Amino acid sequence: MPDSLTAAAELAGRPPAGAGADRPPPSPPARVLLAALTIVLMPFPLVLRGFGNPKLTYDYVTIIFPVDLAFAALLITGFVPVARRVRARTAGPGTTLWATLALVMSLAWLAHPSARGAHTVVELWGTAVLAGTLAETIGTGLADLFFGTIAAMAALETGWATVQLVTGAGLGLTALGEDADPFLRFSGSVVAPMGSMVHIYVLAGFALVAGATLAWRATTADRPIAWLVAAAVAIAPVGFTFSRAGLAGFVLLVAGFGIQALRRGPLRRRAAAATLALCLGAGIPAVAWSAGWTSRADQTASARSGAQLTTDRTRLDHEAAAQISAHPLTGVGPGRYVIALKERYKVEADPNVKIFKPVHNLPLLAGAEGGVIALGVVVALFVALGWRSLRAGPLVTGIYLSYLPFCMLDHFAYTFPQGLVVTAIWLGVLDAAGGRRRDPGVAADSSVRPTRSAVPAGRSAPRALP
Repeated sequence: MPDSLTAAAELAGRPPAGAGADRPPPSPPARVLLAALTIVLMPFPLVLRGFGNPKLTYDYVTIIFPVDLAFAALLITGFVPVARRVRARTAGPGTTLWATLALVMSLAWLAHPSARGAHTVVELWGTAVLAGTLAETIGTGLADLFFGTIAAMAALETGWATVQLVTGAGLGLTALGEDADPFLRFSGSVVAPMGSMVHIYVLAGFALVAGATLAWRATTADRPIAWLVAAAVAIAPVGFTFSRAGLAGFVLLVAGFGIQALRRGPLRRRAAAATLALCLGAGIPAVAWSAGWTSRADQTASARSGAQLTTDRTRLDHEAAAQISAHPLTGVGPGRYVIALKERYKVEADPNVKIFKPVHNLPLLAGAEGGVIALGVVVALFVALGWRSLRAGPLVTGIYLSYLPFCMLDHFAYTFPQGLVVTAIWLGVLDAAGGRRRDPGVAADSSVRPTRSAVPAGRSAPRALP
């Protein structure tokens, strides 16, 4: 690799491709393999066991999915190593603060014990361990195990959803968790596919995080073409899920990579290529199915109130604020948000409320379930990640901003196992990529520098994980 790209790889917090080629890569520890398995199982919401009234919806019952088994195994093998890194202050803020959230929710569960709450707490701890394991592995010879796994699962989802959209029907893979009617219908002629996800917005969120991650990998890869293609394929569902939050995240992501492409230095061409790949990946399907975007634009333009513009999210915010006011210290208990809402607001008392939903905002949702301390932890999480990303440069800032609209305007990043895995990938990548700071002494687009814990120049061979 040319010296300039080697330097860029080190500056970007990634080892140059081929580093340590004179010796075989270390054998993956069990926790790394289980972390990869968690990502592999994430797209398949197959119900293994359900607890509670089967006539009720997901928000009221406890459901065990295949990914939950991977979470449990990952906790057994990875909790202690990640906890040691958190205690030693070598873990990133994403891992540390999410683990803090899991701890707060564990205490809230003691105040409001329930089977659903215990399940939620396990998943929150699993998310922290998955994020920490991913962040620790990036920068070693095992990094591409994760990147390759993410690319494979993203390609699977893109292909699955595309076939659904083209044929107008599911693939008949309900045995793998596919919904019998895997579409969200915006109007009679405009539908968006889910792939194997539980909702089209989960698919859009995964597409953004996967596309951003793979595009970032392409900026320092020895052979970037494969990663650029993978990024373009991964981001494609953003073009045909017609999510306004997804569109906002995509614009912010491309802006970050585009700004990097305008700067001088070794990353300029790579960032430009990544920007082009992302635009083509999402743009081609968006043009092919432009009727959906036209419908969404008409819906936005015709809104006459904040409730219409946000599909009644303002009411959800009001409900969350009432929950927090009623239970400021311990919240209503993890996993009990909708259950507590139904207890607080009887349907008969408010005929306008036909169905109860989680609030579409992660800080408010965490605050309602875990109290004001949980709310503060989540706010601190987003502030810390945002500040660290800004210091690391536009590439990392673009990755941070890509998922932020879904965190502020939806709830799946916390409530669904699929969304939690996507959140863990996002946190882990940001912890790994954001661990460097600007250095005025390097080229303008080499926007980051090694920290004191970075491998010195000339000694960037991958390190084996303990």
